[in-house]
Amino acid sequence: MNRHLQLAASLFALMSCGAAFAQDNADNSPMTRDISNPDKIFMSAVHGDLEKGNADVVVKFPANSISRHHWHTTAERMVLLSGELHLTYDGHETMILKPGSYAYGPAKLPHTTACTKDAPCVLFIATELPFDEVPDLAHMDADRDARVSLAEFQDGLFDWDAMDHDHDQVVSRDEPRPGGGTKPFTRAEYRARMATPLAKMFGAQDSDGDGYLDAKELAAPPSPEPASASKDG
Repeated sequence: MNRHLQLAASLFALMSCGAAFAQDNADNSPMTRDISNPDKIFMSAVHGDLEKGNADVVVKFPANSISRHHWHTTAERMVLLSGELHLTYDGHETMILKPGSYAYGPAKLPHTTACTKDAPCVLFIATELPFDEVPDLAHMDADRDARVSLAEFQDGLFDWDAMDHDHDQVVSRDEPRPGGGTKPFTRAEYRARMATPLAKMFGAQDSDGDGYLDAKELAAPPSPEPASASKDG
């Protein structure tokens, strides 16, 4: 799989199989788990059920990676266990988390998350409501017509400016990027590399086949075998 899509694929997998992360503690008895260094699984619940809410979860971000612009229905209460994580909520300055940092993320406030060093970031999150991860339509919808075209999807799934911190039109080794990796790339190279994989993802989510994603389609995980996959050529 294209390394730039690993993080997005993990997020879509999370949304489509949240029940699998439920932990067996039905009697609400005291318990403990080691969450200091989780396996290479992107996300796992350590207590509760992500689909029901009031769950605790550990997220392991790849080194030098960045999430897509998104929001959650639930508020998040977070403690960074390792690495260095940058949280940027719309309208607010970036919060820089280091091991031991606590952060609060309001419900439905779009943001990006970047693991900015050469080591993975391990983040503990306590949730209130069922956990989802919704791409921000407003961020992608460049022409403000309340829907997202393929071109808008390809340009807006990951925010170039959030990756290219120094605005030199090149994402260098020390700048975060989707799925991690270290090889520098230009804006044009990024668009060319992501065009086909994102077209397939777009086709999988375009359930009515009209060539656009509305808010409901954008929030839904893609089907395993999209009916509209032939549109990507």
